[in-house]
Amino acid sequence: MKSTAGVAATDPVAPLLKTKLQAPGCPPLVVREDLIEALSEGVSLPLTLVYGPAGSGKSMLVAQWRASSREELPVAWLSLDADDNDPARFWIYFIEALRSVLPGCGEPALAMLRAPGMALVDGALLELINELVDVAGQSALVLDDYHAIDDEQIHEGMTSLLEHLPNTLRIVITSRVEPPLGIGTLRARGQLNEIDPARLRFSRSDAESLLNDVHGLGLPAEVVERLHERTEGWAAGLYLAVLSMRGRDDVSTFIESFAGSDRRVVDYLGAQVLAEQPDEERAFLLHTGLLDRFCAPLCDAVTGSRDGRETLDRIERSNYFLIPLDPSHDWYRYHHLFGELLRHELERTAPESVADLHRRAGRWFLDAGLVSDAIGHLTAAGELEEVSELILTNWLPFTNAGQRATVARWLEALPQDHVLSDGRLCLAQARTALTVGNRSEILPWLDLAEKAPRYNPDSDAWLGEQVIVFRATAWELLGHMRKSEELARRLAPLDGSSFWHALAAYNLGAAAHWLEDDAEAVKLFDTALALNRDRVAMISLAALGQLALIAADCADWHACATHIEAAFDLVRARGLEEYWECSQAHAARGRLLHHGRRLSEARSELERAAALARRGVRLVELAYVLVTLAELLRELGDRRAARGLVLEARELLASAPEPGTRVPRLVGQAEGRLRLVLHAPGARSVVTEELTAREQAVLVLLPSGLSAREIGSELGISHETIKTHTKSIYRKLGASSRRDAVARARELELL
Repeated sequence: MKSTAGVAATDPVAPLLKTKLQAPGCPPLVVREDLIEALSEGVSLPLTLVYGPAGSGKSMLVAQWRASSREELPVAWLSLDADDNDPARFWIYFIEALRSVLPGCGEPALAMLRAPGMALVDGALLELINELVDVAGQSALVLDDYHAIDDEQIHEGMTSLLEHLPNTLRIVITSRVEPPLGIGTLRARGQLNEIDPARLRFSRSDAESLLNDVHGLGLPAEVVERLHERTEGWAAGLYLAVLSMRGRDDVSTFIESFAGSDRRVVDYLGAQVLAEQPDEERAFLLHTGLLDRFCAPLCDAVTGSRDGRETLDRIERSNYFLIPLDPSHDWYRYHHLFGELLRHELERTAPESVADLHRRAGRWFLDAGLVSDAIGHLTAAGELEEVSELILTNWLPFTNAGQRATVARWLEALPQDHVLSDGRLCLAQARTALTVGNRSEILPWLDLAEKAPRYNPDSDAWLGEQVIVFRATAWELLGHMRKSEELARRLAPLDGSSFWHALAAYNLGAAAHWLEDDAEAVKLFDTALALNRDRVAMISLAALGQLALIAADCADWHACATHIEAAFDLVRARGLEEYWECSQAHAARGRLLHHGRRLSEARSELERAAALARRGVRLVELAYVLVTLAELLRELGDRRAARGLVLEARELLASAPEPGTRVPRLVGQAEGRLRLVLHAPGARSVVTEELTAREQAVLVLLPSGLSAREIGSELGISHETIKTHTKSIYRKLGASSRRDAVARARELELL
């Protein structure tokens, strides 16, 4: 694999790009002291927002502020792009940026983000916020180009962070638009420092300083005035004009020749700049313009030349639209507007070369180990078969690293008919949904896999076995034990002749466990462990957890402890602490601690088991963990929390087609101990807390229209006592008024 400067091997799946954590270089431009002062004064507020159109100088302004002598605050930097629309990737980079000024910060949150599952970001954010509360001093983090983010989960996470932001951290955002982060609320609370488009526009004196002091054009005042008027103080327009006017004698005529919107100014002036470049340099700009970031070796690979380093040095000396991304000037990007111009010009003048340039870039990124970049360029090159193979090789490592959205983006970029024609890609979609706990997508993608023209279960036994075993797995997770059992048995005899026999044995063991055939379950889980030999850690981990739970049911606490120890040995060896498949092992350890009367520790373990189980997809397992925790909370005297967990467990079972017998029995027992009652109006089941005899008497009179005092007289008790009973009835029925309570009672056939 190529050694690439600017890439950190912190993650073997998606290596960290160190250049994203460094502020862009500050070329000799106008230093806008008034705005730098505004940034320094306003950074005491939770959020500083610098927003304006492309080319208005947002990033350069904030970079100048960060580098200024007046800013004593440690300032971290994160440059964002479209690839960051993956919640796990976004927050991993967010934390890694923080670690540049707060070494060691965010370890627990990073571990959570690098595991698969749902609702991970919520837990990771909570961990991060709590950790930031206790850090010494204050620091700031710049999120540059936040307009590149359009993922709702990321926006929600950022909004939550800003609502609970500790005083130890300040956020600075640059964006082309006002981001959807509750800005209005922050503004109303006086918690927002903002520099808007009007303040970003260059004043006439700023324009004169740029044109004459920085670039030495020696323009008379009236020409500066006219140019400032034509560009409306737009930084990019002024700079493009500088490049276009170099060496011109007819400056006044030139200035009169352009006007209009930002886009027209860019097109006009950009064309002028490109037209003035030597042929070789112009070709270099056009060919490298389709790269979001680049270094000299990458430029050589794309252009086919060997002088990338010299060309970059030459362009950097003469053109400030080339922005260095690191102090050593190894990696660069073009200013976004200039990059857009280059891509537009290439499509206009040489559309036939675009695919080949993307192909060369993709191959270079692949050799460098940057798989996601390679997939993006090769997709743009139309290399669909190669991209498919890359996705099939890399979807699972990326998904297991928490980057489900990145995998989704790869697949969404492919033509839909290409994905639907390849059963392997459909199966990858199904397995991704299964791994992260997205219940609704698993079975539909398995159906599409079987319908795919390139899927033939007779000639492709490997693929056919996968579809069968993952359909069995899906039904086990979704709570239909009989269907799971029936499908898994189709792979019998489970003699190890197929890679998938271990998973089929686990599915059969899980069905037997939840159907309360423990002897059969133990045999099948032992078979799964023997066949798997820890090749797929999740299978071994889940089987060991189930064996520990069965041992606890049998009061074999020695065997329970042995299985728990084996499970957590595997967890530590493979770094699986944040994977939702650990939930059963934590539940078993909670039961072992409960048996030993270490109730506080047992509660922590069971709460951990519940948190992990919520990230996954196993309905019955989650219901089991919740009812186990509820029983402990009841014993500890927290009956209210216990009731809530049991009600949730009952709702989960209601959505499971065939959950077996064990967990419904346990939930029923817990309902009895907590005086919860199951109603079955019509075709659905509803659980409420049981009404006392006196509450039932009051409920009967609620439809009568009698006042509380009159009901009290009817029943021979005070009207204050009636109010107390009525509030209890409302709570137990989930009602907010007498009318709601009567309607709810009739729905439940209590009236």
